[in-house]
Amino acid sequence: MDSKILIQTDHLYVQFAIPNGKVCAVNDLNLSIKEGEVLCLVGESGCGKSAFGNSILRLLPDNATLQGHIYYYGKDIVRMPEKEFRLLRGKEIACIPQSAATSLNPLIECGKQVDEVYLLHKEKNKSAARKNTLRLFKMLGLPRLPELAGDYPHELSGGMKQRVLVAMGTAAEPKFIVVDEPTKGLDWARKHEVIERIGYMQSMHNSAMLLITHDFSVAELLSDRIAIMYAGEVVEHGETKQVLQKPQHPYTKGIISALPQNGFKAIEGFSPALTEIPSGCRFHPRCPNATCECTVQHPELQKINEPNHVSRCLYAGV
Repeated sequence: MDSKILIQTDHLYVQFAIPNGKVCAVNDLNLSIKEGEVLCLVGESGCGKSAFGNSILRLLPDNATLQGHIYYYGKDIVRMPEKEFRLLRGKEIACIPQSAATSLNPLIECGKQVDEVYLLHKEKNKSAARKNTLRLFKMLGLPRLPELAGDYPHELSGGMKQRVLVAMGTAAEPKFIVVDEPTKGLDWARKHEVIERIGYMQSMHNSAMLLITHDFSVAELLSDRIAIMYAGEVVEHGETKQVLQKPQHPYTKGIISALPQNGFKAIEGFSPALTEIPSGCRFHPRCPNATCECTVQHPELQKINEPNHVSRCLYAGV
């Protein structure tokens, strides 16, 4: 295994038990992320993005089962004892969750919530922890210091709360961060601020990152590579510039055409429920180029002419 590869998945499946059986939210996922690299996972809601992120963090709900492997520096964290993984989570493998409203404790001052990260992983006394918290808040552009550290979450704006989450996720200087929909619910100005701060913290610590989003503008600004998910599986994967400028899969082409700057040309139909996955190519009911072959044959990821660019289409590169 390449020593520079930090996270690697091998035939990863994530299934959820439901009253009538099981649904597969992540289907045969094989991805790798190198040290200091940002991989962006893009797709519609319900496609399995967050299930993949939570599988790395081992934060799946009780009705979930996981098959396959997730390697962290060559160690399979799927089979790692919980006690051993707890030493990694928060310190070496951290997350910045998508909802500040539900992720911050409303009864604890914002500064104390970041202090706790330092006390758990880096510092031995409260004074040193608070000093580091204020330093980090300043780096993230939070105003009214040190007073703001004594505010409760409801006293901050959405953008400020998101930056507090960024502080919590990066305080221990982790090697790998799962960032889930970091700009959800923010207006354009606040979104740009949060993206800028996340990018700054990532580059400062050279952290690898899995960035989960449905926003291509976020992917374009922050990521080195991009993987497009549809109905539980990756349908296209490559360097961000290649995928955005020369998309190969019909789904990728469709969601790029649907962007505001491209005229809101929406893809017909809807993404299938994970309980009703179509046969053959999962995108064929919505694909304008689908043939009879697409309805019965499930395509594998195929290499395109561009280096490290793959697409799950029977006619990829044609």
